[in-house]
Parts: sequence; structure tokens; C-alpha cells
Amino acid sequence: MGRLRIRSLKVGEDAYRWSAGHVHGPDGADCREVVRIARTGHRGRGLQVTFRPGRGLLVNDGYPMHDGLVWRAADDAPLNLHLPSVVRAVLDAAVERGWDTRSDLDLDGWELLDAVVARLPSAP
Repeated sequence: MGRLRIRSLKVGEDAYRWSAGHVHGPDGADCREVVRIARTGHRGRGLQVTFRPGRGLLVNDGYPMHDGLVWRAADDAPLNLHLPSVVRAVLDAAVERGWDTRSDLDLDGWELLDAVVARLPSAP
């Protein structure tokens, strides 16, 4: 993911570190967007939520101005993975699905999309 900015998120008494970015596989293919969230003090990887492109499922093409953007075309559901409110919604959706914040887990981001969007305030 190149150089990532590690950010903090406080949820009640718990603190988390998180990052989001665009990733390519070793051959330059396998383009995807990834959000990583780990409870502060956890030595493992924590939660990794991956959004891969697919039919009607779009991720940015690596240009910095669009980095972190994922979009489901069928219902025009976009997410900017660099927004703390979106990361908090991802965290809450993963915990609701059973993620123990003291463990490591990989999730398909598209499977969380509806739960994440439902947690975000409606656009004006």
C-alpha cells in the first residue's frame, strides 16, 4: 500500500489505529482498496476489509485524487474510505458481524457495504 497515513479513532474508552489505501498485487494487477483497523495495543494485523472490483463494483484506478473511493453501481452507493465516519461505520459493522477487536480478521468489504451505508448520515 505504499506509504500509509496511520490515523487514530476513539470509540468510548477504546482506541484504534487505522489506514486506508489502494493496493496492487506483485504483478501490478489485482487492484483493490483496503481498510485496516486494529485496536491500539493489539500486536496483530487486526481487521482488514478489502474491496475488489467486480461486475458493477468499482474501486479507484490508483489516481491519488480518487484513492479510497469505492462504488456499487447498481444503487449508486459510494464510500470514501478515508473519512473517519466511514471507518467508524466499517468498525461497527464488523463488530456486529462478530469481529473480536482483539483478533485478526479479513472481510470482503462489499459484504459489509449495506451495513456501513446504513450507519452513515444521509446526504443533504
